[in-house]
Amino acid sequence: FETGSDAAIRSRGGPDLIKDDPDRDIADDVLEETINDRLEDADIDTSSFEVQIDEGVVTLEGEVDTAEDRRRVGLTVQRVAGVRSVHNRLTLRAADAGLPSDWDE
Repeated sequence: FETGSDAAIRSRGGPDLIKDDPDRDIADDVLEETINDRLEDADIDTSSFEVQIDEGVVTLEGEVDTAEDRRRVGLTVQRVAGVRSVHNRLTLRAADAGLPSDWDE
């Protein structure tokens, strides 16, 4: 396996996927775009949570509807090349969060 001199991604601030050339690191902003694309491809609504990235370490914060949604988001993000680890801090939205305040009157 040889690396070519015409690498598709040349940036700093992310994980070195090949572990041999820091000039081939993936920038966090490129990684964020890739993650958002994958979440969209998986039909995951990202409007209720944030994705933060620091040197390939992804932190998920916000709310989702179910435990399955929480798990699915974490697994989708973990599968993205360049993600070093995922801190899944997503919480479950309360069951009555979508009800109007006067629903029981």
